[in-house]
Amino acid sequence: MKDLQTRIGTALKSHTGAFLEVRVFGSALTVDRPEDLDCLVVYDRRRPPCEVAEEVGEFASLLTEQLGGILVHVTTLSDEEMEQLAFLDHLGELVFRSEAMP
Repeated sequence: MKDLQTRIGTALKSHTGAFLEVRVFGSALTVDRPEDLDCLVVYDRRRPPCEVAEEVGEFASLLTEQLGGILVHVTTLSDEEMEQLAFLDHLGELVFRSEAMP
């Protein structure tokens, strides 16, 4: 788990300011060698969708590379959608916040 945290943190640092936070959930939190990684990327609703999509694609590719080819599944929600949907309320999660976030 610690290695996973380090690698996600490193990937997120290369995208500082692009996302508000990245939340990891699913089997990666419960098994030593997950077959995939489920992430929720939360972004500022004021950002243009095309920019968000490009950044998410780059982040997922970098993370896949850093994790040795593990498939990364990314769900994206704006900060507003995150508040409204309560997407991960009943699941365990590991949260990484952007350093640029106030």
